Amino acid sequence: MPRMSGLELLGRIGSRYPALVKILLSGYTELADIRRAVSTCGIHNYIIKPIDSRRLLVAIDDAYRVRDGAAVLQPPDQ
Repeated sequence: MPRMSGLELLGRIGSRYPALVKILLSGYTELADIRRAVSTCGIHNYIIKPIDSRRLLVAIDDAYRVRDGAAVLQPPDQ
């Protein structure tokens, strides 16, 4: 995106729509960046690229459960 990063977008969307489920899709695997996204953007789940449709559907389901109060689960090995 030319004007902002994906994390900035998630932060802006999250502040306007706090009940919205947010999932980070990224090709970067730096744990520090993922932790920053969780703490600053309030993401509910993340997926490391490349992904398949089954993995995405599971991540969406898990994200809704986390949003609704379930414990955060570790993603399967990518």
